[in-house]
Amino acid sequence: MAKTVLEQAIEKEEKRRDYREEYNSKPSVKAKRTLYNKKRNGELGVAKKFVDGKITKEVAEGMIELLGKEYLEGVANLEGKKNIARSPQHTNNA
Repeated sequence: MAKTVLEQAIEKEEKRRDYREEYNSKPSVKAKRTLYNKKRNGELGVAKKFVDGKITKEVAEGMIELLGKEYLEGVANLEGKKNIARSPQHTNNA
């Protein structure tokens, strides 16, 4: 008997959920997520300090750039590489 569209959609969703659970439980994924969250939270903190007038634009940009470098170095270390190459498309958000 042929499966209905709903049954196919349910199977697809179950496979997707199982894959995501397995993927997200990997130690390397957890470590990368930790690094990313540190970078993201740091950027948000810098932005708040700038908006509140506690730091200048130049200082804020420098701090954000440093957070980005630390993140890339951390990912490179996890992967056993010297550095992670990023294309201008991924590094220039202008």
